[in-house]
Amino acid sequence: MYGKDVVAYPFLRYAAEFWDGHVRAISDGSSDCLLHSMILDLLNPDKLCLSNWLRVYDPNGKFSFEVADPGSPLYFTSLLGLSNVTHALINDGADVNAQGGRYGSALQAAARSDNETVIKLLLDAGADVNLQGGYHGNALQAAAHSGNKAVIQLLLGTGADVNAEGGILFDSALQAAALSDNETVIKLLLDAGADVNAQGGYFGNALQAAAIGRSHITTIQLLLDAEQMSMLKVETMTMHFEQHAVQEQEMRQ
Repeated sequence: MYGKDVVAYPFLRYAAEFWDGHVRAISDGSSDCLLHSMILDLLNPDKLCLSNWLRVYDPNGKFSFEVADPGSPLYFTSLLGLSNVTHALINDGADVNAQGGRYGSALQAAARSDNETVIKLLLDAGADVNLQGGYHGNALQAAAHSGNKAVIQLLLGTGADVNAEGGILFDSALQAAALSDNETVIKLLLDAGADVNAQGGYFGNALQAAAIGRSHITTIQLLLDAEQMSMLKVETMTMHFEQHAVQEQEMRQ
């Protein structure tokens, strides 16, 4: 399927981009056996339907890197927010921790799409909240980039590592939130123990990500205050350690 097909069939681009919205409008399609079967045929990585769809429209968005495995049917139903089909796939034994697709896993894809219902389904089925891989490195970083507070709280509540490293562009959830200029999410991550001084990724650290992203002055000030508090804690701990060492030495004498 090539560009000439898009010209020859004007409805093709619309159908490729918006079919999932029409499916969700009729309760996700899981109660319709024929529609359910058609969805799985489209998302089958062993058939041409999937590659043809992705040539016309890629729901992952625009990326500068390619992946060998486009993703499983569960990956795409999670990315598209098709909760009923996702539930049916899980019941049929789909591997919730299978890796593949540009977001690396079904959970990361659902987190990037802000779909709380699908995230809960995946977590309840045993999805690893800290599974590494994909563009964002992990589900929490994907959620931080999207900026959905409820999703981030859900992931943190199920054991997501707030300082987990990884990803193509960012190296932490805090960096992702800083670039997106999301003050609410930044506060949430800092309160959960995010390391404001963590180094890594394309931007180096959260403060530099905020500056490059032209974040609001209040966001930058929030990170500066957190950095100052972190340094104060280190200085206090160092002072206590030195005092303890002196006391121990005096006791020995």
